[in-house]
Amino acid sequence: MALVFLTSDQELIGQENLELIGQTFAPLIMADLVEIEIELLPPKEMRQLNLQQRQVDHVTDVLSFPIFASLQEVSSEIPVLLGSIVICPEEAVLRLETLPQLVVHGILHLIGNDHETDREAWLKLEDQVLQELSSKGMMIAGIESW
Repeated sequence: MALVFLTSDQELIGQENLELIGQTFAPLIMADLVEIEIELLPPKEMRQLNLQQRQVDHVTDVLSFPIFASLQEVSSEIPVLLGSIVICPEEAVLRLETLPQLVVHGILHLIGNDHETDREAWLKLEDQVLQELSSKGMMIAGIESW
């Protein structure tokens, strides 16, 4: 299984970080080739997108737009776009989050998890994924490298 990230901002997120994230999520996604779009937006555009999509009139750090309601709908035989993740780096800095950390957050939404409906399960899974990535050397907290 291969998880491919489509982004023009690969340098800012880090190729090595994206590879580690892809390897970590591979066992959770049962498809041969999955693509995820990632876009970075400035605060003004992120606020507009948040208002348009969620009717929330403020800047947010990350938004996810899944193509499928659940992973069971994803075909395992053809390449498939799982969805899009939109991140506001300036908001991430204010919240002391890293871009790879927000990619993880976005993927969790794309694969059907929701912290608003099942916070306990979300926190457990997010912590598990971030711990695994941290053990592989990915910085998951703080903004020192940005």
